[in-house]
Amino acid sequence: MGGTKDSAGLVPDAVDLSGLTEIRVHGVGGTPPEALLGDMKPTRVAGDRIAGFYRTADARGRHREAYSWGGLTSHSPLRVLWTPLLPSMLANMAGWMARRAVMSGPEEATAEPTTWTFRWFARLAALALTLSTAIMVTMPSLDTFAYQCLGQIQCRSQLWGMPVLDVLAPLDRPGLRLAAGTIAPVAMAVLFYVLASRSRTSYEGVEPPTQGADRPVPFGRCAAAQAGGLRSAEFWSGRRWHQHLSDLHLAAGIAVAAGTLGWCVSQLGGVMELADTWAQISARTAAAVSAATLVVVIVMLALEEAHAVPFRAAVVHRAGGAGADAPDLEVA
Repeated sequence: MGGTKDSAGLVPDAVDLSGLTEIRVHGVGGTPPEALLGDMKPTRVAGDRIAGFYRTADARGRHREAYSWGGLTSHSPLRVLWTPLLPSMLANMAGWMARRAVMSGPEEATAEPTTWTFRWFARLAALALTLSTAIMVTMPSLDTFAYQCLGQIQCRSQLWGMPVLDVLAPLDRPGLRLAAGTIAPVAMAVLFYVLASRSRTSYEGVEPPTQGADRPVPFGRCAAAQAGGLRSAEFWSGRRWHQHLSDLHLAAGIAVAAGTLGWCVSQLGGVMELADTWAQISARTAAAVSAATLVVVIVMLALEEAHAVPFRAAVVHRAGGAGADAPDLEVA
């Protein structure tokens, strides 16, 4: 590590990284960087507290660093909830597997990385993954659990929380039983939305540096559609676009649950030869609205700009500071 012996004031010398660098990586035990490097206070030079590189003083003619990734798998047991998002991660990666339209020459710096058609179909493929997951949860929940199991005394008696089930899903009310069956798919859609929000808050709010105290309004254009690709200053400013896609996938997941419920209740009323009651009309309306919602989602996925979200920037002044620091973004 560089010292301050040749520096003016408290400005440290630039670190000379030429030569050999020894990088130590811990195992599944999650050894902290302090123990890896034998240094009570190593300097983090890249990454964050979840996964990052730490540097200590040189020894034996080599630089010494440690890569600490324990935060990716340790800490809260709730981290296992990220596992269901693995297919979504692979779907997002697949969207970047296309060959660039322009590979060299002066146009490479200004051309979009991929074509609009490819980007739309990549989003549709990701939507198909969301819809298939929603269907796989919705159908067993409504059919096997809500309609069949909750409709049999022997099966109901083996479930926990019978008093609650008697209120939410009475034995003699098949329509209410089906409605109770939508709790699981809706909860799953909300869980995925919350996990995506956590990821968006941590990694998608990277705005390009600007002069002055105010931070720029988050960019709303798809990163894959930005001219120059990685050359674009707003390439990593994906907060608004990420929010846009999360909203659409949440709407699609809930539409599957609501549409399936409406269709099942409508079919049940036909089998029972019920008249056009309020429940029947509501069921058909729910199915129609859900189908229309899916059409709107498909159309909005063709857009390259995120829907309008009112963002505002607030300047935060530190007490006793000489000036204004970069503000945090707040959703108005």
